[in-house]
Amino acid sequence: MGYAILGVFICHVVMRTQLHSIILHEVPRLVYTQGFLFLSGFGLYYSFSNDGNLTRYFTKRIRRLYIPYFMMSLPFFLIIVWASHQTILDLLGYLTTLVFWVKGNFYGMWYIAVTIALYIAFPLMYKWMFYKQGGAIFRSAILLFGMFVAIYCLNKYCPDYYSLIGKWIDKTLMFPMGMLCGYLCKTGISLKRKYVIIMMIVLTILYMVTIVNPIFIKKEYLRCLCGVFSLSLLFSVLEKSHYSKKILTVLHWLGTYSLELYVLHVLIFKAIDACIVLSEPYKVMILSIFLSLLVCKPVHNVINNFESTILDSKK
Repeated sequence: MGYAILGVFICHVVMRTQLHSIILHEVPRLVYTQGFLFLSGFGLYYSFSNDGNLTRYFTKRIRRLYIPYFMMSLPFFLIIVWASHQTILDLLGYLTTLVFWVKGNFYGMWYIAVTIALYIAFPLMYKWMFYKQGGAIFRSAILLFGMFVAIYCLNKYCPDYYSLIGKWIDKTLMFPMGMLCGYLCKTGISLKRKYVIIMMIVLTILYMVTIVNPIFIKKEYLRCLCGVFSLSLLFSVLEKSHYSKKILTVLHWLGTYSLELYVLHVLIFKAIDACIVLSEPYKVMILSIFLSLLVCKPVHNVINNFESTILDSKK
């Protein structure tokens, strides 16, 4: 998750500048929000394959995603609703993220809404893909194709609604891709380095083609897979390097607080944007990122303490 949040930070700054460099715009997106979804699917496969209890699964997801989101966003949305004279239903829409499925992205929180939906669907996806070992790859391909067709049909037959949510639900295919990769890793299906290099080269060529002349393959998928393979290859080469260990330590720290960092830096930026006219928004985004880095650990600790004292005491 550290890779993904770092890519989000860089992209959110660059997209608010006047720079038009392909490298600056494309490289950080190698592991961007679609990387979050890929890694979420990967991690959930490992977790659920070890403990398939649905009660414990949903309890963990509520505690690790929804309660932190609720606690961090509640003050912000209370002020928004009060200042703009909205109703309690609007507040509930923001806090439950249901507003995304009606009106589209709201204050940058699309990722939370999409992730909640994928977490709810995960047990059914898992059962379909891996209910028996034989044919898991084939069933995964069927699921991915079905999702692709559903998104295509939404775009073709409900273009108005697709214009609200399509930009974000397009990324959801990375979630089952992550689940499949988790399955391949855990079941011992390994790839030699030379094959990883070949796959990375093929993906990179396809990705460059989609930049110049988009084809039916979404470049976000190729971009994320290129990032996953290239980072895996890089750290396998530098595995014993002193500097790579330091980098991995930083990325691990960012990954630990990735949810807090994502929500806080977006909401801080939106709060400043609502108060003043931004002549240089990239500087405000940098400030928002800096502030989120400062407060993410205390916020994380407050949420954990709340869960420990309130929720665990009821057991």
